[in-house]
Amino acid sequence: MDEQYGFIRSIYNIKEADYQLFIKSLKPIKFGKGEYITLPGQTANKLFLVKKGLQMYYFDTDNKVSVLGFTYPRIFVQFLKSFCKLPFI
Repeated sequence: MDEQYGFIRSIYNIKEADYQLFIKSLKPIKFGKGEYITLPGQTANKLFLVKKGLQMYYFDTDNKVSVLGFTYPRIFVQFLKSFCKLPFI
């Protein structure tokens, strides 16, 4: 069992065949420090797995940045709020 499969199995009891189907569509994407994954007004359309480094998520209102949290390696990332047209607060 590879490390990634073991990690995903620790979250969800996925069968090997289903895992193989899942990873078949994965493609590595690198983001540099300060690069954006999703911009305001965009709808997120990908699921990310942080492999190295960390990802900060925040919102900006009236030129004030409010940090909501960080995503660390081996954690899946998806900005579900991008599907919602309601304000954050």
